[in-house]
Amino acid sequence: MPVFRLLTGAKVTGSGLAAIPTVLVAILALAGPASGATPGELDPNFDPNASGGGVYSSAAQPDGKILIGGAFTTVGGELQRFVARLKIDGSLDQSFAPDVDGIVYSLELQPNGKILIAGNFNSVQGITRSGVARLNSDGSLDSSFIDPNVNNSINKLDLQSDGKVVIGGAFSSVNGVTRTRVARLNSDGSLDSSFIDPNVSSTVFTLKVQADGKILLGGVFGAVSGVVRNYLARLNANGSLDSGFNPNPNDSVTAFDEQPDGKILIGGKFTTIGGVTRNRVARLSTNGNPDSGFSPSLNNAVRSFELQADGKILIGGEFTAVGLPTRNHIARLGTDGILDPVFNPNTGVGVGVGVYSIETQPDGRIVLTGTFDSVGGVPRSRVARVLGAAPTAAPTAVTARVGDERTRVSWTPVPGEVPGYTATANPGGQSCTTSSTSCTITGLTNSNLYTVTVTASNDFGSGPASDPPALVVPNPTVSISSVKTKVTRKTVLLTSRVKVSRAGKVVQRATTGKGKKKTWCRASKSADKAGSYTLKCNLGKKGRSALRKKALKLTLRTTFTPTLGSAAKAERKLRIKRKR
Repeated sequence: MPVFRLLTGAKVTGSGLAAIPTVLVAILALAGPASGATPGELDPNFDPNASGGGVYSSAAQPDGKILIGGAFTTVGGELQRFVARLKIDGSLDQSFAPDVDGIVYSLELQPNGKILIAGNFNSVQGITRSGVARLNSDGSLDSSFIDPNVNNSINKLDLQSDGKVVIGGAFSSVNGVTRTRVARLNSDGSLDSSFIDPNVSSTVFTLKVQADGKILLGGVFGAVSGVVRNYLARLNANGSLDSGFNPNPNDSVTAFDEQPDGKILIGGKFTTIGGVTRNRVARLSTNGNPDSGFSPSLNNAVRSFELQADGKILIGGEFTAVGLPTRNHIARLGTDGILDPVFNPNTGVGVGVGVYSIETQPDGRIVLTGTFDSVGGVPRSRVARVLGAAPTAAPTAVTARVGDERTRVSWTPVPGEVPGYTATANPGGQSCTTSSTSCTITGLTNSNLYTVTVTASNDFGSGPASDPPALVVPNPTVSISSVKTKVTRKTVLLTSRVKVSRAGKVVQRATTGKGKKKTWCRASKSADKAGSYTLKCNLGKKGRSALRKKALKLTLRTTFTPTLGSAAKAERKLRIKRKR
């Protein structure tokens, strides 16, 4: 955690607020909604109005924009087929126009801003791309990602931490090489030949790369690598079957997520896992055993999950009830699987209606996509946004300008609508709150070390901490006091007290005269912490000899070089009376 020291008005070269550099400070972004908002309440100002087919996948960008993929052909009345990007207000980003010629079932945003898409298409911007392609951040085709030439549809892709891409679907070959329903591509789109062909017996609907590199597969298959695996399997990182993982659901698996503790959420049409009743949703231990304390019981398929920062679980699908209570296609569960009694967006009813993707934006608002045409009784075609989560992002570019018993803190806000921010100094807990992007913390103690945190807040809880910036410290302080002289028959000794603001090295020099008549002395001291230190500077025989002729006018210069940061200087003028 970066720190700064609050500076005093001491006599220090370069001191004063105007001369103090702006200091980068760490942020911890916390969250909680506009006052009085109801979890699951429809955002009335967000209405992209996609039509012509369902929206099956989505991804939230760090800037608050939303990527969507599916079978739709228009957005907001404008022709936009299969892939689109929405601005933060839900309107179509017309600068983003990939021109894909078929359905997009899955998309992933890479850390560098590029976008992977997969589905049942044959070209992007008129250039051959069979089932999978990569777009630049502006929507243009990334030509550095070659055509893998997949011979059938891809239902799901996921990105590994090393940039490789795992794909699953109905295909049987990649670039002419046998790969049965699952394959891995290198970061340039070429087939990764080191990944063993898993030889899955039938269609893969979903997959998930776990934190440990193993790969979960879900679908309608009955065998993997010639071994019985009904609907659910796990591969090792090289593509071989994980023989110790066999939950054995009795029907299809269509959704996965992994909790921070390594437990696995699975959703689909199943009603049992390994002979144990689990209706359409279950949580598994890392070895595949059902979690005995987690059994929500839904009446139809689960298609998507979204984990909130507080551990609550958003689920979407084709269900219309969770236990006895009605929940049309979207619900929220506690960490124990118990239904949230308040969160109920209600995406209506009808044959083929469902929620297929859920994404939380940086400000905590939740985007739903699927095949629905209303939310809470209000028309919403395929895409809607509701309230109900804490911010998912932290403020950025935080700076603090330090002054006398206070610090002015500024930051770049979280994209979207965040009603409040709080900046807090520690130790002590002094804080300031604002709806703007800066405020001043007062009541601080000069020269104390502090850390500053900034939190973004709404009604729904706490968001994540930002990545800490590098440690940056302001100019240190140094001052000289209690200068005393002692003249003996042989020498002149200067003693002073030097006060420094933190650990470092103090060097002191006293000089008078010029050329051959120059008289000087030097002293140094290592400071292991902030405080006052005594330095003794001895002018020796030359200084005593000069004093017999006339009074000495000296400049006592002190330089303090801290362990971190630039040096600070202070000086005192002295006059020692002539002594014969």
